[in-house]
Amino acid sequence: MKKLSIDAYIFILVIAVMLAVIAISLTMPYLASKMLPLMVSSIVLIAAAIGLRKELSASPKAAKASGKKDGTDKAGRLGYLIHGGWVVAFFTAIYLVGFLVSMPLFMLFYMKWLGARWRTSFIFAVLTPLIIWAIFERAIGLELYRGLFFS
Repeated sequence: MKKLSIDAYIFILVIAVMLAVIAISLTMPYLASKMLPLMVSSIVLIAAAIGLRKELSASPKAAKASGKKDGTDKAGRLGYLIHGGWVVAFFTAIYLVGFLVSMPLFMLFYMKWLGARWRTSFIFAVLTPLIIWAIFERAIGLELYRGLFFS
């Protein structure tokens, strides 16, 4: 039996959390309040399932030959913690100041931290939230969460 990598366990955890979010969203009384979590969690669920399938179908020899770390070494675990910290900070920012403020800031600084150029980071930090705003607020008619401070 093949031993699961740390990536596979993370995909399984993400799938479980997204299934819980979907289940909780379905119990919400209003369509407007359940649409955003349902759409986002469904997309993340599909992406995690695809990632898990790729991870399970990859041979251990191919992963070793490509130099891919399985996250069991100290540097790999530290990387997961750092990226997880970014995600926690993003969720906290959404809670405090809402989507429209936290998305561009997160994208700008996270992409820059990952090594993207300022121009590229700025373009994505402006365009992606603008597209999300247009889809959810204009096309679907759902108001994005404004945050604790701006509600």
